[in-house]
Amino acid sequence: MRIGFALPNPYLAFWAIIGHAIKERSDELGDTLAILTTSNVADQVRIVDHFVDQRVDALIVGPVESHGLAPSVQRATAAQSIGRFFRDIVFFIPSLFGAEINYSDGELTEYLAGIDKKDKIEGGYYSDNKARQIVKRWKGGNKAFDPTTRQKKLLAMEMLDGIVTDGDRQGVLDVLADSASIDTNLGLLFGPGKISFREVREAFKKEPYASRFNTFFIPWFLGQKFSAADKLFAEKILHDIFAVPGTQLDFADLEELQGEVVKRMRTSQLLQESQVHGPSGESGFDYPESVKDTDGCADFAGTYNIRNARVNLAARTFWTAPTFDPKNFYYFTLSTAGKENAFDALTSLFTPQRSICDKTLIHCDYLVNVVDFRVLAES
Repeated sequence: MRIGFALPNPYLAFWAIIGHAIKERSDELGDTLAILTTSNVADQVRIVDHFVDQRVDALIVGPVESHGLAPSVQRATAAQSIGRFFRDIVFFIPSLFGAEINYSDGELTEYLAGIDKKDKIEGGYYSDNKARQIVKRWKGGNKAFDPTTRQKKLLAMEMLDGIVTDGDRQGVLDVLADSASIDTNLGLLFGPGKISFREVREAFKKEPYASRFNTFFIPWFLGQKFSAADKLFAEKILHDIFAVPGTQLDFADLEELQGEVVKRMRTSQLLQESQVHGPSGESGFDYPESVKDTDGCADFAGTYNIRNARVNLAARTFWTAPTFDPKNFYYFTLSTAGKENAFDALTSLFTPQRSICDKTLIHCDYLVNVVDFRVLAES
C-alpha cells in the first residue's frame, strides 16, 4: 500500500508524534510512506496534487489552512463521496492502532456487490474490515446479508490478504465452517485464483484456531476426497499431518494434501502386504536368512546367510544378481530391460510366490526403500 502524508509542520509536537507513529506502523505493515512537509498553503496544495497524480492508496493531510486545500480535496474525492473520503483520512491514524470504522449496511452491500461483479477482492487498506463486518452481521442474523458461495470465497480471500488479525481468522472460520455445514464443493472455494489452502494453514497454525479449523475441515475434506472404506484410515493420517507443529509440512493446495494422504495410505498397504502370506504361503518377500537347505533352492548359500539375497523370479529379467560389497552390504543393478521398464522392474518385485526360492529376499531397510520408490512411481 502507498501512503501520502502532507505534513504541515514537523516541529509541532503533535504532528511530530503522529508522523513518527505512522512511519513505525507503515514500516511494520510493509507499506510505502512518502512524507512531504511545508508550512505554506500554496506548497501544500501542490503536494496534495502531487499525491493525487501519483494515485496513492491513502492520503493523510494535516492542513496548513483548510479553505485553501478545498479544490485539491475535491479533485481527490471526485470518484467518491467527500464524507467517506474525509472519514477515511481522519480515521486512518487511529486505525493504525486497532480502531475500526463502523460501516453502514448500505456501504457494505455496495462493497460486496462490487467484488462480486469483478470476482476479485478489493485489496484496500480498509477492505478486510468491510469483509469482517459483513461476516459478523450475516452470522448475527442481519437479513441484509446472505452471501453466495462466490461471495464467501471473496470475503475469505479479502480477510486473508495482507496482515491477518484474530478478527480475520474468526471471520474466515465462520465462512468455511458454514460452507462445510452445507457440504459446499471444495473446488468452488479453494484453488488458483480462489482461497489459498497454504494461506489458510498459515493463518490457523496456532491454537485455538487450529483445533477449530480441524473440527469441521477434516470431515468435510474426507467426505469429498475419499471413499467410505478409506475414510477412517485417511482421517488418522490427516490428524497426524495437522499435528505437526508450525509449517514443517507445507501444502500448496488441496490436491497436494490429498496426494500426501494417498501416498501414506499406499505405503502402509504395501508394507502390510509384504508381511502377509496367502493360504498356500505365497508372498512377495522374505529374508535371505530364512532360506533353509530343505527348501531346495539351486543357489542355496548356506543357513542364515545374507548371500541368499535375490530378486523375485518375476523380476529377474529386470535386475542383475546381487553384488556383495563389504561397505554396501549388497545391492542389485538394473539390467538393460530394467532401465527400459523401470516401473515393471519395481512392481515385479512384489509378485507373490509360493517357493521362498522365487521370492524377493531382502532386509527391512531395503524393503522400505522399494515400497517408497513404488509409491512415488504410482503417484
